[in-house]
Amino acid sequence: DGGENWNIVYSSMIPFFFFFFQYWLNHDTAWIAGYDILLKTTVCGNTFNDYYTYFPPSSNGSNAFLDIFFINENTGWVCGLNIDQKNLFITTNGGYNWQYQENPVQLEGYTRQINGIKFIDDNTGWAVSSALTIIKTTNRGINWNIDLVNNFGDEYYSVEKRLKHRLWVGSSN
Repeated sequence: DGGENWNIVYSSMIPFFFFFFQYWLNHDTAWIAGYDILLKTTVCGNTFNDYYTYFPPSSNGSNAFLDIFFINENTGWVCGLNIDQKNLFITTNGGYNWQYQENPVQLEGYTRQINGIKFIDDNTGWAVSSALTIIKTTNRGINWNIDLVNNFGDEYYSVEKRLKHRLWVGSSN
């Protein structure tokens, strides 16, 4: 109805329970990511299932998911930050197993935090970092390489895909 009425589809009483991002793969399937939360719906948001229980725990049990992107029902990535600085993961079975993918972000004085991730096809994707860096993969994230280091001091916060081969990056300046 064009935003005239709103319904709560998920809420929590957990303190510091934040949603940072949602990603809709299609009309029915969506992911919601946040601080210690990873939810999936396959029924247009009518119910959500907790997929955080399938995610590898960090050493303090906490993960901040800042972005999520899927190329199909099974294959997708989450990125963010945790105490172990393992911040880029892939699933190839719809979120039941997640594997860490090493990234080359290393800049003194900055965390290895990955803030955004997008793919333009099954193999080619980019991720943006608070450490003034954009990284790229051409093999599904098996290897990530530095694509751009920003010498102007801008931290990259988001990457958005428009059309098949056009990306937009948001930064701090």
